[in-house]
Amino acid sequence: MVRSLIPLVLLVGIYVVTYFLGLGGILFYAVPTICYLVLFFITLKLMDEVPLDKGVVMIAGAVSILQLSVYMFSGVIWGFGDSPFDHSWHGLTLNVLYVTSQVIGLEFARAYLVNSLKYRHETLAIILPSIIFALFYVSPLKLASLSLDIGTMKWIASVFLPLLTRSALASYMVFSGGPIPSAIYIGVLDTSKRIVPVLPNIEWFVSGALGTFMPLLGYIMLASYNIVSKPRLSVRRHKSDIKAILKASLIITAMTAALMVPSGIFGFKPAVIVSGSMEPTLNVGDVVIISESGVEGVKVGDIVGYVSKEGLIVHRVVGYNYINNEKFLILKGDANEEPDAEPVHPQQVLGKYMFKLPNVGWVAIYLKKIPQLMFLTLKLSTSQK
Repeated sequence: MVRSLIPLVLLVGIYVVTYFLGLGGILFYAVPTICYLVLFFITLKLMDEVPLDKGVVMIAGAVSILQLSVYMFSGVIWGFGDSPFDHSWHGLTLNVLYVTSQVIGLEFARAYLVNSLKYRHETLAIILPSIIFALFYVSPLKLASLSLDIGTMKWIASVFLPLLTRSALASYMVFSGGPIPSAIYIGVLDTSKRIVPVLPNIEWFVSGALGTFMPLLGYIMLASYNIVSKPRLSVRRHKSDIKAILKASLIITAMTAALMVPSGIFGFKPAVIVSGSMEPTLNVGDVVIISESGVEGVKVGDIVGYVSKEGLIVHRVVGYNYINNEKFLILKGDANEEPDAEPVHPQQVLGKYMFKLPNVGWVAIYLKKIPQLMFLTLKLSTSQK
């Protein structure tokens, strides 16, 4: 049991080194690179064997090239922008060494974790590593800043969901053919983004859709290969694999659609009530639905959502004020004695309150507190050393 935890302990150590030590200059690349190589060699030593399926390797190469091609082609439609990475010979060398060590270190650690679980619980052997290695690419500062707002939802849809589906495909590759195919798949995608001087400047929802559905296509290709290349499996197992593919497709489609709701693409967006300024009409933990109608049709007595320096605020319209011949709204929380400090410009108003989902937002409130507490705990522990 202790032996199986060694790669996870090393992963936690690398995560701390990467995100908490504040390394700069050459150390920013050198220290993590050494740590990833140590993780690779230790994990390799712990593994009894390194399985390899050439068919899975070919699928990994094909999927990575196809995904990269579609991604780069999207730039023809939406345009290109300069890459944020250093493209001098010195910078390219550091980036390639860093990504190579990261990919082989993480994918061999993934393989060790998958192999440790696959004979006990096949589903868990794919799901758990997928989550762990997707989260590894997210900084604790980002986790601590998450909240139920449009920025977070866009980030989830365009960054985290693609990371998660990519990680799930990599875990399935490891499950089917060892760490080499997953290292090829992740390596081609990550290395190309570091060495190509221009990258597509695409909309967030396009980035999310491509990053989510291309790994799903790879999952279908790999599952189809497994069904064809392993005739010893029963007909019942074949049907089970097909159902799993269809179920994954429906789940990811539903998740993508649900995550796009807060963007306003469907004409409304949710917001979590985090203060008691509107009690008893709206209570802390309620999720309110705001229609994106702007100030059209808004009258005194209506509840609206507007954007301020503190974020999205949901208050009631109690009057109007004219400043430089422009009509401003005066808003006030039902539980507040005084109106809001500043009049609200019409352009700040997102829309009218439609209805609420009582207490649903407590989940988001507590989830936001967990990474914040973890970040503070780790920061305090590292500062005391």
